[in-house]
Amino acid sequence: MAVIDVFPGDDLVAAVNGTSPGDVVNIHAHEDGSKAVYDIGTSALTPASDVKIRGPFPRLEMVDSYRAVFRVYPMVHITGSGWNIFDLSSRSGNVIEGLEISGSKLDAADQLMSGKGIRGGASQLVRFCWLHDHENNAIGASWQGEVHYCWFTKNSIGDVSGISSAMKTTAPCRIEHCLFEDNYRGGPWFDCDSTDVYVGHTVVRNDVGTGIWVEISQGPATIENCLVENCNTGGVGGRGGIVIASSKNVTVRNCVLKDNGHSNMRVWEDNRFQNGSNGCDSGYYLENILVEGNRFIGSSGVGPRIIFNGQSTIFVSSDNTYDNPHESAPVDAQVVVSGLNSAEYPQPEEWQIAELGQLPAEDLEAAIRHMQDYLLPPGHADASAASVGPQMNASMFVHVSELYEMLVAAHAALLGES
Repeated sequence: MAVIDVFPGDDLVAAVNGTSPGDVVNIHAHEDGSKAVYDIGTSALTPASDVKIRGPFPRLEMVDSYRAVFRVYPMVHITGSGWNIFDLSSRSGNVIEGLEISGSKLDAADQLMSGKGIRGGASQLVRFCWLHDHENNAIGASWQGEVHYCWFTKNSIGDVSGISSAMKTTAPCRIEHCLFEDNYRGGPWFDCDSTDVYVGHTVVRNDVGTGIWVEISQGPATIENCLVENCNTGGVGGRGGIVIASSKNVTVRNCVLKDNGHSNMRVWEDNRFQNGSNGCDSGYYLENILVEGNRFIGSSGVGPRIIFNGQSTIFVSSDNTYDNPHESAPVDAQVVVSGLNSAEYPQPEEWQIAELGQLPAEDLEAAIRHMQDYLLPPGHADASAASVGPQMNASMFVHVSELYEMLVAAHAALLGES
């Protein structure tokens, strides 16, 4: 294992592409603490497997305290003009953190595999990154892994039909505490018989396309404690805030869906629903779809629109709530159903808008673990200026320390500790 330090003016491509498994690449900002831009031109970064690539801890701007979602402003910006910025195809176990990543371009001869900020890879971890202005996906091409505390914006400029979205994958993935906003197509999209999907405590808003899309997939897929607002701004039929198409084993729980174009939620079977497990030609009857504890807000298509061909099992719990703030009085649920076989699930706890200190203990613990793992080198037990190291200037250390202490204090209060 080697620790490789890269400073402004160094050859980042040579440093990253020359790594061996287990290496750590520290990419530094300028000595005065200002942001450093590393332009890799038409090259792609292709590290070995099990390599950690990291910038200094970024500045975080709180967007949603209940969901612990932030805009992320890294001090290192990697940009380029090639087909992909990171190409992790056939790699596994990489960690990418604390980086601003932008600029990938579409290859007209290979639109499926180009225009991506991060292409492919297995068992990946991406956290505290800002991914923007990619002509196709910020993350895509059967990428598999976890994304935490990331900001996706202005992606899918190229608008490739059936491909473009801020993030698209056919592989298992977990997304938590992320912000998808102002993308030229949709937010996260799970397709082609995807499995083991989780999206939690995430905000998706102001995207031109569908906010969150589960398409022709066997699941399980869980979307919970999310805010999906003002998506499908183009008002395209068949799209909306959350769309579930010819898929099974999907749960949407305790989300707020507000003012999304055409419909806040659409659950439907298209002409592939009898294909079964067959990759990108898959398709299922709507089976084991659970919609519970959500709040639907808006004047057009307030509630879930459910359209299917029968033989389906869909549960729309009575604890969903419906509000129309644009009218003088609330409206009833606008649910369009054909052949519904329904039953009520037990009511969860009453919906509440909580602040950061009222998050579940396990969620705070996860946030603390991520921050500790990022900030503290092995062997250090506390976040001190000495342990954080030279990448972080004094003002940035104060900012991170305060946020870290806030999380720890909120967790202690939740457990009744002094």
